[in-house]
Amino acid sequence: MKDKPEEKDDAVAKTFARIFKRQTADSATIAGAVDKLAKLSATYPDLQAAAALQAALLRTMYAAPAPVQSLDISAETAAIRLIAGTPLLHGVALPFREQDLRALFLRLCASARNQSENHTSTAAVLEQAVQRGRLDLWALSHRLIGGEGSTLATDLDTQDLPAALTMTLLRLALLPFLEQVAVQLAPLRAGQSWQQGYCPSCGAWPILAEQRGLEQFRYLRCGLCTDSWEVDRIWCVFCHNRDHLQLGYVQVEGEEQKQRAATCDVCHSYLKLRSTLTPLSAPELLVEEVALAHLDLIALDKGYAPP
Repeated sequence: MKDKPEEKDDAVAKTFARIFKRQTADSATIAGAVDKLAKLSATYPDLQAAAALQAALLRTMYAAPAPVQSLDISAETAAIRLIAGTPLLHGVALPFREQDLRALFLRLCASARNQSENHTSTAAVLEQAVQRGRLDLWALSHRLIGGEGSTLATDLDTQDLPAALTMTLLRLALLPFLEQVAVQLAPLRAGQSWQQGYCPSCGAWPILAEQRGLEQFRYLRCGLCTDSWEVDRIWCVFCHNRDHLQLGYVQVEGEEQKQRAATCDVCHSYLKLRSTLTPLSAPELLVEEVALAHLDLIALDKGYAPP
């Protein structure tokens, strides 16, 4: 008796999970992040809905294995790409299965639909679009990693699909896979210089910068694969401006030693900064998206914008 197709898929998925175990966030880290979101919600009532939604999405992201294959990129190829300013994943086949990404995206849609009344109808639209083949997540993922993120929202709008929610859930669906890929790419980047504001692994812009340790060295953190790379402090990561007279900060009085946003008056962009002794985990980065939302509002109100 032959195995059914779905049984074969399940067997393959289990094999992937055994061979490529998650090397990133563990259950304690995830639980800690969810607890921090609950505390944020209790302390700041205005963040209650956002914190609850982020906690639900975070739990969904890590509820099941995100199996990833090994990448076949030589050290020589990686060095050539990095010297040229080309992210390592550009033009490379994604080392995980389309059906695994699709399944996680649909689970995230269900979480958003169940958790937030604001997303009930739009998440349902996305679920139907994926199930009926109107929304090609695999093609969108390659475009996003290929540097076409700025055009995806417009294309989704023309298809009458909720662009903001699509991009948010696609990013979160990719993250558990891509953070493992970034771990694989780390040895290839060791000792190689990277003088760009975008991620050396996947090419996405940073969602924040960590000011690490007592020396406050600045490390950018990718919003798509969570990779990190060190940059100069007197430097705009988006337009490379180094004129200190055109670089500044916005912050809440009394918070500047812990968190603030770096601004540039040349490109009118901003980057959130967070002081930390050690690198933030991927779940902790998602917590900071909620915790630092007030800096987004302050920067936007002063005429600055993300890239």
